[in-house]
This record gives sequence, structure tokens and C-alpha cells, in this order.
Amino acid sequence: MQYLGNSLRYSPKQSLPLELMGALQLRRMSAARDPQLAVACRGSANTDFHMALVERPTSPFTWANLTPVETLSGEQDESCFRRRGAAEELGTWEPEVQQVVIFVASRSGIA
Repeated sequence: MQYLGNSLRYSPKQSLPLELMGALQLRRMSAARDPQLAVACRGSANTDFHMALVERPTSPFTWANLTPVETLSGEQDESCFRRRGAAEELGTWEPEVQQVVIFVASRSGIA
């Protein structure tokens, strides 16, 4: 995280460090035994992914990574479905993106 934070100081308009920071926060959320830490990690991941989308709104990976944050936290509204649709549309040829879309759809009961 420190390395990624340093890279943002050198080049603040890059989306990749923000995406990676969000992905690391998702991992921390999954591994957290303390519910408060899991909630904090989810919030950080959500912020990082949204900031990455501001810099690069056409990244299917960022859209795909953002959807489990909302689905696993129970935040399923119309915007969540639009985000999942953006990931699916932008990442048609990206197997990792399609796996996340399928995972989120199966977890939310929408296939």
C-alpha cells in the first residue's frame, strides 16, 4: 500500500495504483476477522475504485472490482446493476472480468 501511495504522489492521475489499492482492500476485507475492520476496508476499496473510475472510466477491471464491494455489502440497487452491466460490456473479451460478473450475479441471485 505504501508503494502504491508513493506512486500516486509522483503521478496522481493514474488509475492503476488506485485499482490495485482497492483490490488490496478487498483482500483485507475478505480476510478480516474484525467486522469493523471489514467495513473500513470495504469503504476504502469503494473509494479507491470510484477514484480510479474518475481517472479511467473505460476500465472494465475497475467496474468489475467495484461490483463485489457493493454486492457483498448488501448494497444492491439500480446503480449496482448498471455498474455490473458496464463491466460486462467493457470487458467482453476479458476472462477475469467475466468471472467477476458471473460471481456477482450468482451471489445476488441473478443469473
